[in-house]
Amino acid sequence: YEARRLNALWVDTQKLPFSGTYNDQGARLTPDGKRMYFTSDRPGGSNRPQDVWNIWYADRTSTGWSAAAPLSAINNGGDECCALPWKNKILFSADRGPHERWQVKAWQAETAIERAADSLNLPTTWQWPSYLSANGSLLLLNSMGRGDRSLQDDIFAASVMGNRFGQPVRLPY
Repeated sequence: YEARRLNALWVDTQKLPFSGTYNDQGARLTPDGKRMYFTSDRPGGSNRPQDVWNIWYADRTSTGWSAAAPLSAINNGGDECCALPWKNKILFSADRGPHERWQVKAWQAETAIERAADSLNLPTTWQWPSYLSANGSLLLLNSMGRGDRSLQDDIFAASVMGNRFGQPVRLPY
């Protein structure tokens, strides 16, 4: 859905034209507001039939939103979710098999290279990027299996320095 802010109220709530039929979730806009990334189980997201969750995008045009399109460059390696625009990259979570279960990755369109964000990942965790501060210096991520709360979904913070991430620290209760 989208809505317009008028004074202190959200008004003119409307379903986005590309959504409503499938399980679309986790939508995030690029900083300029011109592209929306989201996770969906809609068909056609990957060339692998066993992939259920994939990253899709739609572009804002002068007349509204474009049709949704799969981010095919990264969707064909397994399940993906939680795309988070970061500089000229996308942070996302991907399940690439038994040794890379739901690990945070970074993808850059210009190079078409997918890389693990190693300082954020541990072999026994499931995690995904959740929020990046407006100035880009702080990343929040959800993590299951990291630290003292095995298989609980906790929120961690990691500093961002250039293209590197600091060691994630669990936020207090």
